Amino acid sequence: MLRIIELLGLLAPLAAVVLLVLYRTRSRSAFLLGLAGSLVAALATAVGLISERASLVAAMSSGGGMSEMLEQLDRWAWARFGLLVLGAALLVAAALVDRAEQRAPLGWIAGGLLLAVLGVAARGLDVPVPGHDGLEMVLGFVIEAVEAALLGVGILLLAVAAVAHRPGRAGASDRRPEPTDLARRAGVAAWRLYQGHRGSGSR
Repeated sequence: MLRIIELLGLLAPLAAVVLLVLYRTRSRSAFLLGLAGSLVAALATAVGLISERASLVAAMSSGGGMSEMLEQLDRWAWARFGLLVLGAALLVAAALVDRAEQRAPLGWIAGGLLLAVLGVAARGLDVPVPGHDGLEMVLGFVIEAVEAALLGVGILLLAVAAVAHRPGRAGASDRRPEPTDLARRAGVAAWRLYQGHRGSGSR
């Protein structure tokens, strides 16, 4: 389960980049702002990938032990958190810009922001386990994975909002499905895959 949560956090910003590139002709301004936000979020993902090794190396080199490693991990987590929040803000701007007569997809923006806020709330969780540094570190990893997944999926929903309900480029036929329909189908497929995985694991 934790591995699935981690994959959500890792892949969602990258999926947002792919989505924006596919629908880049709908609005140049939305594409540029959205791409910047998604790349910032992907950078946050990269920070998450290197944080554990970097913290371990720093703790070993300084001789600080487990407490030093936890402190290093906390610093990396705040850096990743800040990048994800910046990415979300850029994507909100992308969803609102260059709308003309088209209404902004407020439901998708609200959904993305709600997940981002939940990710912020997860970042504030602190579950001290006195005398059990190892367990405290494991709980920290779980909370960090949940935070990254919530923020990552929020980023993806905001990327959908950035390109949703926009006409194709003038004079060009846009045969791609509406991004919101594509996102719904992907969500249903992901849920079925999860249920199948859970069902096979319980046997």
